[in-house]
Amino acid sequence: MVMNALRNSVIVAALLLVLRVYLGWSWLTSGWGKVTGEFVASGFIQGAITDPVTNEAGDAAFPWYVAFLVLCRWVMYSALWLPMEKYLLDWDLFLAS
Repeated sequence: MVMNALRNSVIVAALLLVLRVYLGWSWLTSGWGKVTGEFVASGFIQGAITDPVTNEAGDAAFPWYVAFLVLCRWVMYSALWLPMEKYLLDWDLFLAS
């Protein structure tokens, strides 16, 4: 029944078209914000490192993820990454949208 409505209904097709265009546009504008420098994730990364998710015992629930974020922060601020960051990562995120 649902598949029949998805395949044959003009109203459902129009609603899905509107939804796809809206989601595509929001994804595209978010990607453009990353390219132009309006988005900075350093606060999120620093917060996740200093205050990780804990389990019942009070230990870090995902220590491998905290180690991964520390590595990402180190790579982002190293001399190897800074020249390439704007051209590779931001444009990749924008073009993927």
